[in-house]
Amino acid sequence: MTSDNNRQTGSLARRSSSARDAQRRLEAIMRHVPVILFALDKQGVLTLIEGRELDRAVTQPMSMIGKSVPEIAAALDMPKIIDGFNRVMRGESIELVMQIGDRWFETRANPLYSTANEIEGVLGVTFDITERKNSEEALTASENRYRAMIDNIEDGYYEVSLAGEFTLVNDGLCRILNVDRDTLLRGDHRSFRVFTDEVNKESAERHFNAVFRTGTPIAALEGKAIQRGGTEIYVELSISLMRGRHGEPVGFRGIVRDVSKRKEVEEALAQRMVLLSVLQQMDNELNQTLELDKVLVVALKSAMLLSNATTGFIGLLENDRLKLVRVAGESAQYEADLPVEHGIVGRAIRLRQPLLVLDVSKDPDYIADNADTRAEIAVPLITHNKVLGVMNLEINRDGVFNESVLEYMVMLSARTGEAIENARLYQLSQEQLGELRGLYSHMSELEQLKTDMIRIASHDLRSPLGIIVGYLDILTFDLDPVLNEEQREYFDAMRRAAERIQRMSTEILSLERVNALRNQPRAPVSLNDLALRSLMDHRDSARQKEVSLITDIEPHTTFLVMADITSLPEAIDNLISNAIKYTASGGFVTVRLRSADEAGKVLFEVSDTGIGIRAEAQTRLFEPFYRVKSEETARIDGTGLGLYLVKRIIEQHDGAMRFSSTYGQGSTFGFTMPLHAKVDSNEPRTQETSVSQ
Repeated sequence: MTSDNNRQTGSLARRSSSARDAQRRLEAIMRHVPVILFALDKQGVLTLIEGRELDRAVTQPMSMIGKSVPEIAAALDMPKIIDGFNRVMRGESIELVMQIGDRWFETRANPLYSTANEIEGVLGVTFDITERKNSEEALTASENRYRAMIDNIEDGYYEVSLAGEFTLVNDGLCRILNVDRDTLLRGDHRSFRVFTDEVNKESAERHFNAVFRTGTPIAALEGKAIQRGGTEIYVELSISLMRGRHGEPVGFRGIVRDVSKRKEVEEALAQRMVLLSVLQQMDNELNQTLELDKVLVVALKSAMLLSNATTGFIGLLENDRLKLVRVAGESAQYEADLPVEHGIVGRAIRLRQPLLVLDVSKDPDYIADNADTRAEIAVPLITHNKVLGVMNLEINRDGVFNESVLEYMVMLSARTGEAIENARLYQLSQEQLGELRGLYSHMSELEQLKTDMIRIASHDLRSPLGIIVGYLDILTFDLDPVLNEEQREYFDAMRRAAERIQRMSTEILSLERVNALRNQPRAPVSLNDLALRSLMDHRDSARQKEVSLITDIEPHTTFLVMADITSLPEAIDNLISNAIKYTASGGFVTVRLRSADEAGKVLFEVSDTGIGIRAEAQTRLFEPFYRVKSEETARIDGTGLGLYLVKRIIEQHDGAMRFSSTYGQGSTFGFTMPLHAKVDSNEPRTQETSVSQ
């Protein structure tokens, strides 16, 4: 018996020791595990509390041992601990989240059952979730900011499931689709397909599927959407794929923008570009013609194209009537000649203003030329403040004519009015040109007849004049002994008159020859030789007048020009002869020959110290048959053809005349001419021939 008791006592001691060891091991584990383990008996008294996080949860945690739940709740200021204890004691498992100081804890408590399966207390674990709680709060704050930002943007934001149902939207999308948020997320408008027609729905599904397959987002997709209420709008949306925690596709998100106003601007701009293109094409076609019929065809064709009119016409005013000169449209039925007071077009002409009538049935001035007309545009054609006519357009349906179309027609009619006026002026100028050509032809015939008569008369006069001059010389010689001074003057006057007629006929024939000079062959001629030869030919006449001749030729140079060997010497002779003729006794005549300032040309000049020419007479010097009339020139013979003949000869040689004169001091006449060649020679610079002695 004693032995049995001893064995039992030893067994109890060993179990007690094992329990204490287990208790110590549990306490050691709890000190290293980041949790708090606690136990309560069925009266709610704390019997166990262990864990590494105790110091974070409460001050002096071991002092809590033996305290009841109400006492603990009061110490921690957490009444919900009492409710939690009562629920566990009823057999529930609970989870509580509590904040103690600046730390957050999550408690999980379960009933503690006895061997008889009766609840004899509470066993629980508490975790420090401060970091997780802070992360959740930061995430919540971030989400709130994100949602606030999304809600405040003007554009719409959406998230949809893979099935296309809205899961998140902002106020912007609700405003764009004209629907509230609850209807989009929970009502019968959850699918985006509700807001599209068949064509745009098919396009949207195709693009969503492409993003799902490739994962490549779409930055901008344009299409039409239908607002709640049926209004069509243009939208631009982006599409990107949303993925779950493990990278699997879970839906789509994107931005939706209402671009209806932009589309309106783009369409207006496109319409404006069409207008400008048509106007440019019209301008190009009008610039290629000045025929009135073509102008009218181009103008009315352009107007019909721009306005989409079914009929139209252009009418021009003639004697207070409107004459229809161009009509368009298969159903057009207009009278060819209308009174100015006729209908709406008459009002446009009277008011000088464009008219847009959207409902002709309500306009008292409308005259039903075409029974099915619904709207009409009438624009007067005005240029330089003058009404030329009217452009009238009609259409058999509503909604096409508007203020924009009227604006286009006003622009087109302005260009049309100018083109019509230009065509009319061109037609008038052509008629006047035809008349002028007829007059010119008639004048040319008369001029040719005059030229022929003068040439024939000049040619036929030469022989008789030669006979007259010859017999005058004989008579003067035979009768000289018996003639008194007055009679000799008579004979001298007759001789001078006959010689003047001879010179005139010679110059007229020379002029005829010069007119045909273009077709004559030319050869290199020394201008030096021509000048010196002419000076030699005029030595006697200069000596008789006691005029000194001076040559001023560029030294050691011979100037060669391509010239007609008959006419060019004649021009040089004429200039030297005139200089001697108009220089008084004791004067000087200088002939100059040198390189011109203009490269590749030669300069020939004859200067005199004669009487000069008054400024008012200088502009007519080169006119045919013109002579300066003054006291100094009254007794000097001349025909008035000399300088005209010289100018024609020089111009036929591609040269240009030069002239200067000062009344009372003298004159300089000369010319420049293309140089054929310049040859070195030993010719001196200046040679003077004095004949005054």
